[in-house]
Amino acid sequence: MLIRAALLVFGAAEKGQDVIKRPASIAELTPQIEILALAAERETLFQGMFLLAVYSAGLAIPFLLTSLGLGQFLKVYAGFRKHLQAVEVASGVLLIGIGVLMAFNKFTVLSGYLTFLNRFSL
Repeated sequence: MLIRAALLVFGAAEKGQDVIKRPASIAELTPQIEILALAAERETLFQGMFLLAVYSAGLAIPFLLTSLGLGQFLKVYAGFRKHLQAVEVASGVLLIGIGVLMAFNKFTVLSGYLTFLNRFSL
């Protein structure tokens, strides 16, 4: 990520572009730059390495868990595909209905029908 940050900054400078005009690219690098700065400020090399290892594990573990469950998800999704058109139609009707309520400033009517959900509030 540090290499990507350098390429973004220096690449923009070489082309005469302003880095501020690319806020999305810079904003997506903020966590990586912060963790590198925190690791660099540690007292020992091993503390910085440990911090980077924990950060890397935090990024990797969700992807590993997803890959483990992907086969099971695909089996469930294969059975669900026959109902997909009905779900799409129902979602479209719901979206249109909510849009009509919003257009006529009657969106609060929906809360009257959903009062049974109050028992789940904390």
